[in-house]
Amino acid sequence: AAAPAPPPPPPPPPVDSVAAAPTPVPVPAPTSDPDTGAVAASVRADLAGEIASLKRAADEAVEVARQARAAQTELRAKCMDEVRSIRAAVKSLAPVVGAPGSTTAPPSPIKDGPNETEEAKEAITAKLRTELDALKRRVENL
Repeated sequence: AAAPAPPPPPPPPPVDSVAAAPTPVPVPAPTSDPDTGAVAASVRADLAGEIASLKRAADEAVEVARQARAAQTELRAKCMDEVRSIRAAVKSLAPVVGAPGSTTAPPSPIKDGPNETEEAKEAITAKLRTELDALKRRVENL
């Protein structure tokens, strides 16, 4: 009489989203649109312009750094000249004012004898203080 019905197909196995094979993305077919070449050329030209601009900026930065180094070297030389000058002036004043560490003291311009007037002593002291103040300002300005 009737043939037995075939058994139903087994259910499909559960799909693991991580293990599932990725579906291929269709690659667009190349078009014969003439604007594609023009767009590519425009993008290349824009990028070339930006690259040239970046190169110019880098060259300018290198030049500024070179100038800064030269200015720093010049300033260092000026400061060292000023320091040497100040040291020489201090060395020449040290024996006169009786600073510690002065071994060879020239005769002091400030005499304590009866022939030395008080005004002369004050004038010489004021002159030495003025020179010392000038040296202090030079040191502060370094």
